[in-house]
Amino acid sequence: MSSEQKQIRGSNNTIYQYKESDQLGSGSFASVFKGTNNDNGQEVAIKVINRQALKKYGDEIIQAIGDEVNILQQIALMQKEDPCPFIVKIYDCFQTTNNIYIVLEYCNQGNLLNVLKQPKYSKGIPEQEAIRIFFQIVSSIYYLSKYDIVHRDIKPENIFINNGVYKLGDFGFASQKKLYQTTLGTYPYMAPEFFKEPSYDKLVDVWAVGIMYHEMLFNELYFMGTSQFDVSQKICNKAYIIKCENLISKQSQDILKRSICKDRSLRITAEQLYEHEAFSAIKKDSQILKIIQDSHLSQQNLILIG
Repeated sequence: MSSEQKQIRGSNNTIYQYKESDQLGSGSFASVFKGTNNDNGQEVAIKVINRQALKKYGDEIIQAIGDEVNILQQIALMQKEDPCPFIVKIYDCFQTTNNIYIVLEYCNQGNLLNVLKQPKYSKGIPEQEAIRIFFQIVSSIYYLSKYDIVHRDIKPENIFINNGVYKLGDFGFASQKKLYQTTLGTYPYMAPEFFKEPSYDKLVDVWAVGIMYHEMLFNELYFMGTSQFDVSQKICNKAYIIKCENLISKQSQDILKRSICKDRSLRITAEQLYEHEAFSAIKKDSQILKIIQDSHLSQQNLILIG
């Protein structure tokens, strides 16, 4: 991979630079690089989407990328008026003849999946630590739900960590509607209504964070199978039972049972989850309060794609 420095001019003539050797991740038509904002020296993550490669995947994928950019712009506008520190910041979106660029907050400590893979968490993250992480994730989906935005791909790989703060990122499947019909997501985290009902709503994100909280506490995915079909059948038909109830508090048991609820009419909402008594002490924690306060002090500029 080339170590040659690349420079790109973003919105408002901001110059960003990166090296292809500083790749953070890649997919079929996009790569993410660690880069720098030359104006202020700030480290950033630069998502580079190759427009030519996009064409191979047809109109549906091109539309999906357009939707992602629109959602990111919407979130940037929301963050300017109503900051949330538990969502990856969006700094810039722009395009050239060859590429679409999305400039994001660089998260310097990897993601939640990296945490779960640590040997010390082989039997799960201790509840006191897990509930603190979980509060930050719940805060992010509650924030999105206020604006009717559904992420649709919540999983440990998409929970990034920057200076100890856990942040929801990767909005490639996100959308802003009341009801949805497209089946999207990562199977073990997908709610039963994806497979059983003609439409679904933002409660799919609540199910996903519930599954992820179970995974954090016990380091296991509850709904696993030999194929995607097998997983979907278990999601729809296998009862959710906490086998080791004695290992976690009544509050965590309540969160799990009410979020991993197959009947979405009975499932807890993102707002109810955010208001859960399990988080009462965390909301008064000095470090959490400082994280929230700092997010309100920082200013972000909304950049519209050209």
